[in-house]
Amino acid sequence: MYSISDTVTRKFVDSFDLENLEIETDTGWHPVSKIMKTVPYRVWELTTEAGLTLECADDHIIFNEKFSQQFVKDISPGNKIQTRNGIDIVSSVNIRDREENMFDITVDSANHRYYTNGILSHNTTIIN
Repeated sequence: MYSISDTVTRKFVDSFDLENLEIETDTGWHPVSKIMKTVPYRVWELTTEAGLTLECADDHIIFNEKFSQQFVKDISPGNKIQTRNGIDIVSSVNIRDREENMFDITVDSANHRYYTNGILSHNTTIIN
């Protein structure tokens, strides 16, 4: 099955193996086995009508109301996305005037989903 996560190429500058750490997902708590620090990326900020905010890279993957993957750069105000509290509506997507190192995580679950600030995200599938 094709996934937009297969199209993302991240440049990692560091990687850390993790033990005994779990993250909340839409199917319960799942182990996290790795965190990878990326090169700096331009910061994008997504805000929902319910007040959830996510700062991330342009190609950070979130899920629409049908659980289809979408890059944050392809999201517009009015789009519906999956959150911890159910479907929420995007109120704004802004590109910030700064770059920061980002962090990708490896969630050990079949669907590779987890909550980032309450917004359902997709983890990297690249294993270093």
